[in-house]
Amino acid sequence: MRPLLVGGVALAVATHPASSQPTMARGLVVAPEAGERLEYCARPLVVTLKVDSVAAATTHLVAGIGELRGDEGAGRHTTADEILYVVEGWGHVTVGADTVALAPGSIVHVPPGVAHRLVSTGRRPMKYFFVLGPGGAAGGLRRASTIGCAGAPAVPSPAPQSPRSSETGAGRAVWLDPGAGDRITYCLFPLTITTKIDSSSAPGTRLTAAVGALRRGAEYATHAVGDEVALFTGGSGRAFIGSDTMAVRAGSVTFVPQGTPHGFINDGEGTLEYVVVYQRGFSPAGFRRLGARPGPYCPATAP
Repeated sequence: MRPLLVGGVALAVATHPASSQPTMARGLVVAPEAGERLEYCARPLVVTLKVDSVAAATTHLVAGIGELRGDEGAGRHTTADEILYVVEGWGHVTVGADTVALAPGSIVHVPPGVAHRLVSTGRRPMKYFFVLGPGGAAGGLRRASTIGCAGAPAVPSPAPQSPRSSETGAGRAVWLDPGAGDRITYCLFPLTITTKIDSSSAPGTRLTAAVGALRRGAEYATHAVGDEVALFTGGSGRAFIGSDTMAVRAGSVTFVPQGTPHGFINDGEGTLEYVVVYQRGFSPAGFRRLGARPGPYCPATAP
């Protein structure tokens, strides 16, 4: 163990020589300007892939940034949940029979097999963070980017997949306006989490989404089951994933494999803000239990 002093608090962070972890999946930090850029000829859309099985071989998630001018067109993910978080711009989304307005901070959960259509109505592109859950594949995004492109090589279409019966029309979309959600202030960490998508708001979901605001200090955890991706939306600091510590800032994306110790560090003056998506459909009770634990930032509480 090595001590890490952050905001006057010593944290014990485990370090392991690489030789002792031959099978451990590696985490990933993707800089704001990095990623695989896909320009769509048939749509007014640019997608930058940040996390997929090419960048992180073990992941079950696909994450990226979309920049949309106008109408994206209809889409449907046969077997994967999707979460969309609006970073910049305005517009609306139609999911099934419902149409809702979108603004910076809006978040939408689209269940598997449900048709959806995203439209940007502002003068600037609408920028959004998207995460496809288990069953999603970046190959479909890459193939779609070649449709209608003059001179593009022919890409064979994959065989159609039939959704599992439990997923066909199984759920309604869930959306939250900016600022909405269950706000939890942590005693153990200088952290406020606002839960957005979870198993109570979206029954049957295989993804969980929350927004974090970390004041000077650090938060850390290990998730025994399920990968995690996060987009930093404000501030700057560091992320430690396993034995690696890397700088992050607004626009950075992190990937944490399941079972890997990790956390975020804010050693600056402002607030480090992020949206995080977990592979599992958590209950918000888990967030609340950790939020109630006594620690250096709140008085001890009775058991």
